[in-house]
Amino acid sequence: MIGIFLTFLCILLISQGASAAAPVEMKWSDCVAEAAKNNPDLAGSSQAVSQSKAEQWISASPTLPQISATASLGRSDDFSGNASRDENQYKVRGEQLVFDGFKTFSKIKSSKQGVKASQYGYTVTSASVRYELRSAFVGLLRAQSLVPIMKGIIERRKQNLSMIRLKYESGREHEGSLLLAEADLAQAQYDLKRAERDISIAQYALNKALGRDEGIPVRVTGDFKVGSDAKGAPDLASIAEVHPAVDKVRSESRAAQYDLDSAKAEFSPVVKLSAEAGKIKPISLSSQEHGWSAGIDFTLPIFNGGENIANLKKSRAAYMQSQFESQSKYEGVLSDLQKSWQEFQDSIENVSVQEKYLKASEVRAKISRAEYANGLQIFDNWIIIEDNYIKAQKSYVNAQAEMLIAEAAWVMARGGDLGYEQ
Repeated sequence: MIGIFLTFLCILLISQGASAAAPVEMKWSDCVAEAAKNNPDLAGSSQAVSQSKAEQWISASPTLPQISATASLGRSDDFSGNASRDENQYKVRGEQLVFDGFKTFSKIKSSKQGVKASQYGYTVTSASVRYELRSAFVGLLRAQSLVPIMKGIIERRKQNLSMIRLKYESGREHEGSLLLAEADLAQAQYDLKRAERDISIAQYALNKALGRDEGIPVRVTGDFKVGSDAKGAPDLASIAEVHPAVDKVRSESRAAQYDLDSAKAEFSPVVKLSAEAGKIKPISLSSQEHGWSAGIDFTLPIFNGGENIANLKKSRAAYMQSQFESQSKYEGVLSDLQKSWQEFQDSIENVSVQEKYLKASEVRAKISRAEYANGLQIFDNWIIIEDNYIKAQKSYVNAQAEMLIAEAAWVMARGGDLGYEQ
């Protein structure tokens, strides 16, 4: 009875282990949804947006009433020892900014542009994450597709070796041909092992892009088809004009302009309303006062060591720098768009070419194989055709994968984020 129980327990544990090790199948949409939640780069960029919103709140705070309360306890004496006493003070003070040369107004405008810049930055990060995720997805899809091809190549190499060995044993083929066939089989077996190892590497890359802490066996499902973006020549200049990276630096440039306005306002007078009430410091040791006061405060900066002048120069230089960076970013984005679009189109055409090579090499290999088996083809010619067919199978899969990666690069170049749909 105990033996039966232990046997059942072992079977259960083995089945659970096998189930735990089974790869989890994921579609592209599944990967996008998980990366949107867990990718650390996206999470960090989201926090940058939160920081910029908090900065906007900070910049607007001077426009609201500033209220503070103070209290103190102490003891005083007139050195005679006859008039010592404990004293306490407390008061509430309020201030309201009336005018500061529009310095605070400019800071608020600058911080609003900072929020926009951080939001555009989030989109840029999302586009980069999408490219990383798509590349990892396609890499795993390619590795998965190559494994059955490699197994088929091994079987073909085994059949070739058997046929050549028979010819060698009957004296119709020399030893060099036999040794080459054995080497070709060894190469095919190595290629299969390498393809299987590539799956592990691709799984790690995909798990990283998904934001997973631990590597989990994954199997992706999909095909090597591009979206509708492949059709028609796009207006690259229009795409560059609304690109999130361009919008980001333009928002930063507008923020720098408002910072410059704020620096100019440092030379203006500041007007505040103020009021306070409470128990204030007594005029003499025998008196104390409770009361309130209110008034208007005027502050005019006259000389502060040249700090405001230096700050103005710094802000003006920062604004000019942002203008140049804005132009440079637009030109860089436009250049990337042109390059990625061309590479995308090249990759599509290359798939068509490789497909033709595959069909042609398959037909030639079929004919040549029959001719060699019947003694109508010499080994040196036949093996070249065989090698070309095997190479064409790999090249076709690689060309399809490179096409999808080129498409992903094109989507990133145009600013497509994780939610982008072709």
